[in-house]
Amino acid sequence: MSWPAGCHPESPPLLAAAAVLVNAPIDAAFRAFADEMGFWWPPDFHLGEQPLDTVLIEGHVGGRLMQRDISGDEAAWGRVIAWDPPRRLALAWQLDPRFEYDPDPEHETTVEVDFTPESGSRTKVELLHRHLDRHGEEGAAMRDLLASAHGWPAVLERFQMHLNR
Repeated sequence: MSWPAGCHPESPPLLAAAAVLVNAPIDAAFRAFADEMGFWWPPDFHLGEQPLDTVLIEGHVGGRLMQRDISGDEAAWGRVIAWDPPRRLALAWQLDPRFEYDPDPEHETTVEVDFTPESGSRTKVELLHRHLDRHGEEGAAMRDLLASAHGWPAVLERFQMHLNR
């Protein structure tokens, strides 16, 4: 049998992971991630030519993950597929390897974010971006970018700085 690139049962999964420890109780960490994304999301990480105004997650299964630019135009990034405050949320990520919106469900990947209470009022936030193999040959390059210091680790570092200010 012939397997698509990155999909052979013996191949390592194509995923990117990042984690941070924040100085906030679990409820506050979840709320800051879901409700305050526009305050901590990297301003250069957006679609289109106009500068980013905000990033929004609509807090329910089926809700949109989207951006709004300074002219008020909105662009979809994906949708909420799991919503379990304050422990977990998951997003269907519908941006392709060129970071353009792709509504094809065969290409969507999954971003899972788990919140775990730690000692005192601290919370561990773990992000796992799965199913990058759905982008075929471009999946490995996307994984490398998202797992690099300029990818999800940089995004979570900004989130951590937002909560630890």
